[in-house]
Amino acid sequence: MNKDSTINQDIFLHNRKELSISSVKKINSLNDLLFDIETGYGRIKIEGKELDMVSLDNDKEILILKGVIDKIEYLEKTKNKKDSSFIAKIFK
Repeated sequence: MNKDSTINQDIFLHNRKELSISSVKKINSLNDLLFDIETGYGRIKIEGKELDMVSLDNDKEILILKGVIDKIEYLEKTKNKKDSSFIAKIFK
């Protein structure tokens, strides 16, 4: 994944009950057990219990969740066809 050095991302977890994430671009899916979001640094999966979105500020790209946070995981970006070309493999 190509990361721009001007992108900053902060993840704050307070007592495993309140989570704030910056650089949020998109929410792929959400329910009370799982949030799947796109950020400036890739896709993040948040697992827990009784998860609830407190706020989403699209202008500042900040998401705040409450609930019992059990897991925060960055997921690898899936490769698209151009990434798997012969030339792309040579220059990795």
